[in-house]
Amino acid sequence: MRDDLTIDGPVRPSVYSPVEHLVLSAGDNVKAAAAAAIAQHAVLWQDFTRVMGMRSAIDGSGAQPGSGDPVGWIEDRIMATNAVAPSAGTRPSLSASGGLQFNGVDQALNLPFVGGAGPSSADIFAVVQTDDDPYIVLDILTESSPPNRFIFCSQDGNAANPRGNIGAATVHIDNGPAIASRDALHDARPASTFLLEARGADLSSFDGFLIGHAHISGFEYAGRIDHIIVGNLAASGYDRDALRAAIGVLMS
Repeated sequence: MRDDLTIDGPVRPSVYSPVEHLVLSAGDNVKAAAAAAIAQHAVLWQDFTRVMGMRSAIDGSGAQPGSGDPVGWIEDRIMATNAVAPSAGTRPSLSASGGLQFNGVDQALNLPFVGGAGPSSADIFAVVQTDDDPYIVLDILTESSPPNRFIFCSQDGNAANPRGNIGAATVHIDNGPAIASRDALHDARPASTFLLEARGADLSSFDGFLIGHAHISGFEYAGRIDHIIVGNLAASGYDRDALRAAIGVLMS
């Protein structure tokens, strides 16, 4: 497994950093510069706003989807693998505003990790828009012992941690302070698109991600997901702030 490249709404002021100002200086090439920065610092990038990397069929064949069409296959922009819906009947749809829309019932994507494991110290970013409750944005692909290895869990009134058994990771919204509970994550979410971040997560036992769904019944995700991005803290030259800043540019 390589450390450096692969693993075999408006931008809010809190997301800005000096690195972002360098990216913004690219003028007409702002988005391209941001994408290049993400490619430099991330080890996984599921870009659900990039239609050219999608197909409607789960085997990756056929035409690119149009607005409202089901999406069954998405190539990863960095990792040598693809996200695939479990079946034709469980495909999310392409949102008219960009990103993928999940119905909170049975729609999901399976994203296996190359080599069967993720980094032992990772930053995980998810750009989402939802008013769902409760929900889990990301879960481990294949549930095993210990259970409950989910990421980004929101539930009104629940004081439990907003992340599962992924080490001592902290969860944040829009680069804000650490969020201590599922209830706090529910209460802090903006009405517009927002950035979820888990810092220092242990993904070494993960064989991949289950996206937009959950192994815990009732926590299926309803809403839009634009990006899922992972950075490896052990990778040479990794810069969390630079990665977050580049994601913020894409959100603008």
